[in-house]
Amino acid sequence: MDDGNNRVCIRMLGTFELEVNGAFVSLDQWKSKKALTLLKFLAARGGEKVSSDVLVELLWPELDVQSAGPSLHTAVYNARRMIEPDRKHTGRASRLRSSNGLYWYEMQEQDTLDLLRFRDAVRESRTHHSSDLNRSLTLALEAVELYRGDFLVEFLYEDWTTALRETYREMYLDTAMRAAALLAQQRKDYRNGVRVLREAIARDPFREELYQKAVEYLVASERYSDAVQLYKQCSEMLAEEFGLEPNHELKELIRAARKPIMQGEQNAVPDFAEREPSESGAFLCTMPIFESMVQVEERRLRRNKRPFVIMAITLSTPTGADDAQAAIRQVLREGDVICRWGELQTMVLLPGTDDLGAALVAKRLERAAKGAVKQKPQVKYRVVEPQSWEPGMDPLEAFNS
Repeated sequence: MDDGNNRVCIRMLGTFELEVNGAFVSLDQWKSKKALTLLKFLAARGGEKVSSDVLVELLWPELDVQSAGPSLHTAVYNARRMIEPDRKHTGRASRLRSSNGLYWYEMQEQDTLDLLRFRDAVRESRTHHSSDLNRSLTLALEAVELYRGDFLVEFLYEDWTTALRETYREMYLDTAMRAAALLAQQRKDYRNGVRVLREAIARDPFREELYQKAVEYLVASERYSDAVQLYKQCSEMLAEEFGLEPNHELKELIRAARKPIMQGEQNAVPDFAEREPSESGAFLCTMPIFESMVQVEERRLRRNKRPFVIMAITLSTPTGADDAQAAIRQVLREGDVICRWGELQTMVLLPGTDDLGAALVAKRLERAAKGAVKQKPQVKYRVVEPQSWEPGMDPLEAFNS
């Protein structure tokens, strides 16, 4: 019998995370990167059996199966040691199973794997969509919450991850659309519907349908100025990335939003005091979303040679950190991104900004933060430009240490 303490938790949506018996296992603790890749590959398949030929091709493409046999056995052994350090003393069968040249990962009842939970939530949400809309919404929101970021986002250059990354992203975007629609239709909760869509846009800013639905819900809730701002963001994206204009439906939505603004209705453009901080200034997001948006800017840099800036604003004490963050957001543009990075530090992403613009913004942010908390913050930034960019570089590395 299992004593309940032998638990393995694996997360692959976003950055890879492994917990064994409640203790976090960092990537630095893996002496064998082949063993780590083996675990990721098998766990991602959720129990599917994989032949040794496939594993050898993945890990040692230059060798045949017979030559790579000892290395494969060693990788399996090392992976087992990392996820089951006390297995020899307990006599339990390993989660990394093998039989007749086949290998697979077998979860225990007390284990968790975010991929399986995500897939189950998405599938059940779809199933209940025709019979129980409230249950469908609950499951969709659960799936959206589980999606911390793209599949193994820090392993972009491992070819086997590409197809899975696209699959899970499509599942997430479809589920986010369903969740937002149900929030709006079932609960008239347009604000949270927009929030879900904004998070989806942050992860994949090239989907016009996400902008369209978000604008629709903003107009429905009479947040006309926010609708116009989001429309501008979409319009700029379409022009820059694809040379296109927004579709007819989106243009009609924005015409409807502009009428009350032009007519000067009092509720068309709310005063700042009436607006929630999360809906003004730069886009506020979580750390995983911030990292995903940095990767989007990396792709734009490779494709369009468009520079971007990452900036860190650090306070000497946490007192007034929320006020400082609010003040910083109001200085930034609608398309900029801001993220709390611990008690003292706030990170900022400035798309399409060069060194000259970064220096100007840094001074403005320093003044804004100082005025809010009466302490001078430390402002550092890094300009990522085509001439200084090399594949595999981590734009956040300088700020993560």
